[in-house]
Amino acid sequence: MAFGFLRRDSGPRRETLRWAAALTLPVFERLPLIDRVRPVRLDALVAARLLCLFATAATSFGCSPQLALDWLSENGLAGELSPREREHIASAAHPEPYAVGCVEAIWVLCWAVSMCDQLRVEDAHAPDDLITKMPSMLQPGAAAAFVGSVRLRQDAELLGKLDQAYYLHWACVDAALHRRPVPLGLDLLRVEWRRRALEWMFASEAWDDVSLDT
Repeated sequence: MAFGFLRRDSGPRRETLRWAAALTLPVFERLPLIDRVRPVRLDALVAARLLCLFATAATSFGCSPQLALDWLSENGLAGELSPREREHIASAAHPEPYAVGCVEAIWVLCWAVSMCDQLRVEDAHAPDDLITKMPSMLQPGAAAAFVGSVRLRQDAELLGKLDQAYYLHWACVDAALHRRPVPLGLDLLRVEWRRRALEWMFASEAWDDVSLDT
């Protein structure tokens, strides 16, 4: 991640500080902000990432791993799975924390392509109805139609939400380091995965390698 220091009165950071104040989060005077201003992931890449996350999470909630892999292969997406996603799908245990993280990332990316109206990175958990946003694995052509329907929000919206997620992650890590309660009683895993999804859209790194430095 590339950083630059912004004054508190600069555009995205000014809005983030207003948001943080409303939530009574700590004020970080010189919190670095990424200096990228435009996402590098195109619509189709975001759609592919969503479907990989969906298939990965589904195996922790009753979906057959073989069905998930076959569905991805039929839609030309098996190669888009990250190594950790492949490991999760192949695991007999399908560990739930990883699946929970996938669900949080799905929420973020669904918002990023306007399939969810609202994204509050400070919420306790993702909405319960995310499954309704995703295509059926049993319906032919559903995945292709989904990919074709995806359109990213405006750059400024995405950057503003990334700054919020980064600020919140920083506040949570700072609280843990100083042995204070985590702000808003949040689960750090969920905060990290929300930030990961937003960072990934602006980063050149692969999904598993996205930097979450604080």
